[in-house]
Amino acid sequence: MSTDDSRNISVDIAALGESRVYQVAEGSMFIGDADATVSTARRLAAVPVQQAVETLVTMSSTERASVLASMPVSAAAARIAELPTPNAIQVLSEIDEQLAIGQLLAMNSYTARSLVLSSHEPVRSNLLSAMTLEQTCRFLGDFNEQEGRVSLATEVLKDFAACLPLMVIAALLNQVPPAVATQILEAADDRDMAIWVCMDESARLSLVNAMPNSQLEKVVHLANGPSEDLLEICSVVGTAAPDLGSIVGSMTRGRMAEFSTTSDLGAIVYAAIPPEMRVTLMPHMGVDGLASTFCKIGEALPECIWSMMAADQSRPYRAPLAHRVIVQALSASSVDSKMLMDHIPQQFAAALWNSQWAHGVAREINAAADSHGWPYREAYERFSEVPNEHKEEVAWHLGFEGIRNLESHLDSRRWKTSKHEVDKTILNKARKQGRFPDPLV
Repeated sequence: MSTDDSRNISVDIAALGESRVYQVAEGSMFIGDADATVSTARRLAAVPVQQAVETLVTMSSTERASVLASMPVSAAAARIAELPTPNAIQVLSEIDEQLAIGQLLAMNSYTARSLVLSSHEPVRSNLLSAMTLEQTCRFLGDFNEQEGRVSLATEVLKDFAACLPLMVIAALLNQVPPAVATQILEAADDRDMAIWVCMDESARLSLVNAMPNSQLEKVVHLANGPSEDLLEICSVVGTAAPDLGSIVGSMTRGRMAEFSTTSDLGAIVYAAIPPEMRVTLMPHMGVDGLASTFCKIGEALPECIWSMMAADQSRPYRAPLAHRVIVQALSASSVDSKMLMDHIPQQFAAALWNSQWAHGVAREINAAADSHGWPYREAYERFSEVPNEHKEEVAWHLGFEGIRNLESHLDSRRWKTSKHEVDKTILNKARKQGRFPDPLV
């Protein structure tokens, strides 16, 4: 372009290309775009956002999407964010997915997430599926440029658990604490097990101790009989199908005891695990918990009980103790103990019967102590009537308070016979042993 003076201008149009038209007048020149959409996009990108939005809402959806797609990403993102939600969603659905993702990432993160959640299917799924893992993290979280890290909020992950691609949400759950991961799985509705099997095996097994019973029951059902769809997912992902042994083996004693006592399915799992493990769990379940579990086991209870007694009898270095705990639980349950004993081997039935008798005597002694109080003479007299070979069993069933009551009586006596000394030794041993002694663990 050259000029001899301010009123004579010549332009070499060929040198500037064919995409633009040039309007030349005396003393002035206006250069515009041949494409009206590009021209509009340039104009609306240059004016304040709210002014641009007022113009955009008057356009047809197709024209609006074309204009915004022709703007620089940051300018388009600012204007899409201020559009009414239906208009903004329509724009995102009509432009190229990668361009839409770029505009979402350029927006305020809260606005971007709200727009995606408000989008209808398949727009929402298409956008989330088209993101790389890095883009997904930036979209879901708050990016710290200085540290180069993204912080993900639990509530945000819960919002997107039901719509993120399985492998993406599983990859994220591999990195979060188990207690948080289980919350997010709960929010995933019927996708929870599909997400769980997509996780790394060690990560998914670490969740079982944090899962509520409802989730843990799903996991157990899945291990007992996985569906074809879930097996196919395992095959595609390259992880092993879950099995009950690994699930139970990953649970702490406390969580397994809790599951056994508070869930119908947990009681069935308790009956199915090895008897040695069932005996080990008894101190963690308590009398009431064990009683509740016995009531839920049903027809398998006789075999469950006598196999536990057999396992306990085979333990070295101590006398059998499990049958005493079993009697405590049976007395607190609605189980018909007489019918139960009719369905177990005679040697185990006899041990239960003897311990049940001792439990009844112990209750009489404790009742006498409660009625007459210190110095517990009447309670001790009832204890002294018990044959020596059964006193240890009775003393165990007295519990700590009952034992202390009788020891208090013996300590108050000025003169002690050899029988008193024997009784004190038996009570002292029972007190040290405890209701749920460590050798059961």
